[in-house]
Amino acid sequence: SAQLTLVTDGAWRTGILCQVANTRLNVTFAGAGLPLCGAGMGSLMNIHPVATVPRSPRDLAQVDKRIRDQIFFDLAEDGIYIARRRLIALSLAVSEAEVDRMMAVVTARLPGWQGLMSL
Repeated sequence: SAQLTLVTDGAWRTGILCQVANTRLNVTFAGAGLPLCGAGMGSLMNIHPVATVPRSPRDLAQVDKRIRDQIFFDLAEDGIYIARRRLIALSLAVSEAEVDRMMAVVTARLPGWQGLMSL
């Protein structure tokens, strides 16, 4: 049916947008020399305070929780709401414009995150 096609197409677009956002995050983090990475699947993504995509909870066991909190609070202060554990859920309503805005905020916040991570 037409409704099923619309939802399927929208979900596919959202999944592609998530992959694009993760790639943009990873290029930005690598360019800044920061051990951060974007990872996700489908319409869910996360910003992890580690240099490579974690494959198990053990990969995140030694992460400094201050970095996780700082990412959450900085993004929230700039109007980008993510879950406190940094989970980002892209919905059908999210477009490239929202991803561009998130990337602008992330880029602006990188110097502060670099300072925190060098402590």
